[in-house]
Amino acid sequence: MNKKENKFFVVGTNSIVSDLQDKSLFLDCFDFSPKETLVRVEFDEKTYIFDLRSIVFNEHGFFLKGFISDEKKNVGRVVMKYLP
Repeated sequence: MNKKENKFFVVGTNSIVSDLQDKSLFLDCFDFSPKETLVRVEFDEKTYIFDLRSIVFNEHGFFLKGFISDEKKNVGRVVMKYLP
């Protein structure tokens, strides 16, 4: 699977990472397990680390919830929706 197949749209943030609100992010391939929850994320030629805390499936789609940090070690909450 390539990165273009792992596109997510940011539907919620807190103030620390509000610059990511309504942006599309590309996640590396990942296999969610209780031991491995860190995923590399790319946006606008920047790299972030996403700490996946929960996955939600509902009538509105497939969502990832967790914490995201940038290269400056700013950490914030984020919710991302999978874009098929």
